[in-house]
Amino acid sequence: MSTAKRDFQLKPSRLALLFQLSLLILFSVLSFQLLHPLLWLLGLLLAAVSYYGFQRRSQLTALAHLDGAEWSLQFNSGSKIQRGLLEHILDHQLYLVLYFHHAPVKSAVIWRDQVSFAEWKALKTLAKTI
Repeated sequence: MSTAKRDFQLKPSRLALLFQLSLLILFSVLSFQLLHPLLWLLGLLLAAVSYYGFQRRSQLTALAHLDGAEWSLQFNSGSKIQRGLLEHILDHQLYLVLYFHHAPVKSAVIWRDQVSFAEWKALKTLAKTI
């Protein structure tokens, strides 16, 4: 077992907010040019409701390696720490997607600005090894 850091405290991501809002603006500009104004307004309302629903979901705030593929997960919705098996990590350069088995959530996204540079490098190394 390596001595690499395997516990991470996640901060809220400004990069995720910027990415999501820029996609919402792009969606609204393109749909405004293509749709009837009433349909455009309905689509914008549905997008806002969907965004609000996704923001209310529990967000991963901390994770730590326990043993093998087992990780402990802590969410902002409660202080109870839960366990999950890490199946796979997808590296998309700007963010990482972690897929869990036997966990309250099946996947979690970690954005670059949620962790320090050293922790980001440790996560990217972990993604290459799994």
